[in-house]
Amino acid sequence: MGTQFIQLEEFDESLRGRRICAYLPTNGTNPRDYIRLIISNVQASGGEPLTKCICVTGDTIYRMLADSIGASMIISPKDNNDLSIILTATNQAPSHTLVIIFPDAIKCPDQFYQRMPANSTLLVIKACDDTSILGSCNVYMMPHVREIESTEHHSIIRRLHALGITQYDLNAVIKELRMAHAGLLVTVHSSATMARRTELYWWNTSEEIPHIRRRPEIIGEILRFLAEGMN
Repeated sequence: MGTQFIQLEEFDESLRGRRICAYLPTNGTNPRDYIRLIISNVQASGGEPLTKCICVTGDTIYRMLADSIGASMIISPKDNNDLSIILTATNQAPSHTLVIIFPDAIKCPDQFYQRMPANSTLLVIKACDDTSILGSCNVYMMPHVREIESTEHHSIIRRLHALGITQYDLNAVIKELRMAHAGLLVTVHSSATMARRTELYWWNTSEEIPHIRRRPEIIGEILRFLAEGMN
């Protein structure tokens, strides 16, 4: 049986209250700008502004990145007690809270995601070469593929197969999105009364986002870290 042709539409639903898994691009895009772009998509599709951004990371670079995107809380959890702190902070204003889990963070148990308030927004950032699928998420955002047959291209195909999406001509889809400078977005729907269902969309990965003014001390820390790394 041959693969099906699919015509994608732009994803125009709200990302608030979703469990989002986003994969970093391999090159050509600053991770900070990429994460800010996703945050701007979450903010644009909601009502009242997000007032709290909780970042989960222990990595030096990611902690500076978290600060540069305006994190109100940065925590590096060591055990379940630390995860409980994150849940407590999220429950204080769930509809206005975005929780970002960076690639270096410890693997969170399923109970952590199950206890997260339904109207809070979760963003799990995965490394560009990570092809694993987080079953607790219901939105998967793929980066723009700059080169066909690249590592990024093949990684996306493996992620889609892991999601059970094999009925379409995925290579043709990725080629079209490459020309449009767009990324692939997958939504997952499931319930006790409905079989698991996936839908494919595109999202704008070339949108311009406003510049963030970093605090002077953060700029100094970044420059100092870069200088030490070059010595």
